[in-house]
Amino acid sequence: MKKNYEILDHTADISVKIKAASLKGIFIESSVAMMDLICNIEKVKTLKSFNINVRGISNEQLLVNWLQELLFLHEVKNFLFSKFTINSLKDGLITGCASGEKLDSSRHELLNHIKAVTYNNLEITKNNGNFVTTITFDI
Repeated sequence: MKKNYEILDHTADISVKIKAASLKGIFIESSVAMMDLICNIEKVKTLKSFNINVRGISNEQLLVNWLQELLFLHEVKNFLFSKFTINSLKDGLITGCASGEKLDSSRHELLNHIKAVTYNNLEITKNNGNFVTTITFDI
């Protein structure tokens, strides 16, 4: 699987730089990056899907709220995700779907424990036709 993110040097946390052709792509690629930091998502089957709807007053807040919801489902329901779909992204609301399966310790190795998605230097910009952002995860 081609990784559309780059891990950046950070003193205490993990930061990733995401590039995508669309704003929806930023949300999908950010989700992939976060889950791939948690586990090898290539080993995660898409057995169950969760509909996700979150609100925010900016694209940055929407992104943090979206990723925090995925993190919540991972922590509370013990789920890992490997496929993400964004159905709608407008008017301060994002709706989509995350598909994956329950953590199976015989097949899944947890790589990092992400505590939170931060707003540290978070900004979504458009550069040369692509959307770019850097996300920092508190570990």
